[in-house]
Amino acid sequence: MEKRICPKCGKDIWEGDKVCPYCGSGIGSKRRYKGVVLFVGIICMAYGILMLSYAMNSYIFAESGLDIGDITVSPTPSQVTHKPIPITPTATPILTQKEKNIQIVTEIVEDYYKTHTYNLSDRFVCADMAIDVWNMVETQGINAKIAVGNVNNPDVDWTEYDHAWVVAETSPGKWLALETTAGYVTDEDNYYKGYFFENPKEFKEYLERIKEYNA
Repeated sequence: MEKRICPKCGKDIWEGDKVCPYCGSGIGSKRRYKGVVLFVGIICMAYGILMLSYAMNSYIFAESGLDIGDITVSPTPSQVTHKPIPITPTATPILTQKEKNIQIVTEIVEDYYKTHTYNLSDRFVCADMAIDVWNMVETQGINAKIAVGNVNNPDVDWTEYDHAWVVAETSPGKWLALETTAGYVTDEDNYYKGYFFENPKEFKEYLERIKEYNA
């Protein structure tokens, strides 16, 4: 039979002894003691696994910024991913060729007016100004004509025509009048009645005939 040691007095006793023959202490079963130790060990191990699992889940939830119970765990600033804010580009207005031409001739007649003076007492000053502006418009690749008429009374006889200006073809078959003596463009009907000359040469020939007629 196997011997063991009394846990109280340290004497050798037999395995089956319930009471130590030396000190009289009660002796429990070694197997029962081992069973208790094993049971406690299993409980501790289970508790450790449970705590480890809880810690891992807390870490995972913290990484994703999800709610854990009543507490919200947010990611650290270094983990925040910012979505780019969509930017809608502002569309640049695209001008048609007609709009570009109108813009060009308007700037020409306005700039010309700022640097030139119209003398009402000289009937032919407007003619010289019309020739100047005609040249500027043609230089920009825009077709132009020199017009002669009477904008105050367009239905009078040609002998009473007293004014000259320019019309520019801003698009095929579409003309815009340039009032060179005042520095603006106009679509007033009276500016589209009269004689229209393709170039300064034809216009000057007309002026010569007017001078001869009035002589």
